[in-house]
Amino acid sequence: MNVPQELAPLAFPGELGLAILGESTRKEEGLELPSHGVYANGAFERASHASKNRWISLTILDLSLIMSGFWGIQLAFLFLLPVGKEELLLPLSTPIIGLWILMLSYLRKDLAFRGMRLPRLSYFLEALAACAVFFAMALLLDRLMRGSDHISPLHPILRVMGFPLAIGVIAAFPAFFEEVAFRGLVLGRLTALMGDSLGAWVAGLAFALAHGVSFAFPLLLAIGVYLSFLRLRSGSLLPGMLLHFLYNSLLVFMDMS
Repeated sequence: MNVPQELAPLAFPGELGLAILGESTRKEEGLELPSHGVYANGAFERASHASKNRWISLTILDLSLIMSGFWGIQLAFLFLLPVGKEELLLPLSTPIIGLWILMLSYLRKDLAFRGMRLPRLSYFLEALAACAVFFAMALLLDRLMRGSDHISPLHPILRVMGFPLAIGVIAAFPAFFEEVAFRGLVLGRLTALMGDSLGAWVAGLAFALAHGVSFAFPLLLAIGVYLSFLRLRSGSLLPGMLLHFLYNSLLVFMDMS
């Protein structure tokens, strides 16, 4: 099996001091693998039955904990908030969800944070171009589904938070913890188990479902799948974080205009 350099069981220069795979992670997970490492594409295709079952169990556990954070925390706030105060849901729930995700990610830091490294400049330029495309699609979808004279659901939220806080809560913080969760931890689990292509699609589906089922679901699925493949091709979480931040920031700008 030819394993790209970024998937090899060695620490990379500039990896922000985070250890990547190697024997320590194998011993920690109790795995026996006939491959170059846990993070290799399809590493569990020829693994022992016990190792594969353990990885499947860990994958289900991690994904369940992440999804319960998104759905469970928001549902809890919906029940706790007084009637007529729904605009407080996002500013209150997002920091709690982010802290929950970061705590889980720290427990799996070899997977979740391993993409914190600088890739080639071309991947950042690609992220900028993709952001423009996805934002144009969001504008078109918004016009088709809502009409040109609707009031955005973000308007009351923006009135509560103001612009600087809205950028932090809606754009900056989610761009970090959602990429760590879905393109770090979840994608790392799935690609080792399913291979790159299927793992990217399933991780993208999980990302879309975490944001709820709405008219924007197909667009969120497309964004999630693209970000997964961008992470795999670049070997880095940073281009995806840039795209995620700019896309969410543009949504804030659009709703404030």
